[in-house]
Amino acid sequence: MTVTSAALLAIGAVAALVLLPPLPSPPRRRRTKRAEPSRPRGLSATERQLGLSRASAGDVHDRLTPMLREVARDRLATAGIDLDRDPAVAAEALGAETWELVRPDRPSPEDRHGPGASLADIGTAIARLEQIGRAG
Repeated sequence: MTVTSAALLAIGAVAALVLLPPLPSPPRRRRTKRAEPSRPRGLSATERQLGLSRASAGDVHDRLTPMLREVARDRLATAGIDLDRDPAVAAEALGAETWELVRPDRPSPEDRHGPGASLADIGTAIARLEQIGRAG
């Protein structure tokens, strides 16, 4: 290709860009917001209650204990154990640490502002309750 041919080609390309109408641009894809995975109802409230239960003994007594007691009552029932009528059997099935959190006669803490439950204690109770659910 000679210099003249290359120059003509370049001039022709520029002329085509200037004189010809622009090609239609491809349609834009709308970015759709990815749907967040749905969370079970009440999960946020439960998370909040668990967080508060780590803050003080009063919150453990008022928030965590009733929640865990309800779960324990249901899980034990699947194994034929009544939490209120068979406390000795329920205590054995739950283990000492979990029983302390859910026992029906659990006294209110003397110092409601004292330390709450640790993540380890909460995790132990939940793991124990899950085991009972599987055993039933």
